[in-house]
Amino acid sequence: MATIATLDGILQPQLQNRFNVIFTDASGKMLSFGSAISKQVIAVSKIRQSGVRQFGGHFSGEVTIRVEDDAACQCIKAVNELFQVNFTIHVNTLNGEGQILFTKKLVDCTLNEVLYAENDYHSPKAAVNNLQIDYRNVEIVFPDASND
Repeated sequence: MATIATLDGILQPQLQNRFNVIFTDASGKMLSFGSAISKQVIAVSKIRQSGVRQFGGHFSGEVTIRVEDDAACQCIKAVNELFQVNFTIHVNTLNGEGQILFTKKLVDCTLNEVLYAENDYHSPKAAVNNLQIDYRNVEIVFPDASND
């Protein structure tokens, strides 16, 4: 079973072991600013495929990723970089021990819109921003069991 490197972020350890999200370029190389976003992901909406695949056509869809901003604003700075590039998102479902059960790979993604949180000095909660991302196709990838 494949394992992943631990991302030190804001989440409690038991929550870090359910899923993680990694941003890569088309070749699979992690984006230079991708870890700043990956560390702050707190939710991913349902991933849906829409359209009909006919004669080499593609599925397409939209996903919302919720990120909690960090004190140094590194996450939002990285989000602004996403507007400039096409990217791939790997949503890894984990078994609770850091091992990948399967990956939903969202291919040919573009950041469509960012819904920024309200600025509120009266709230003790961190700002949570929603990223609206369009993707071209979804691939479900299972790790190779022979690589244990």
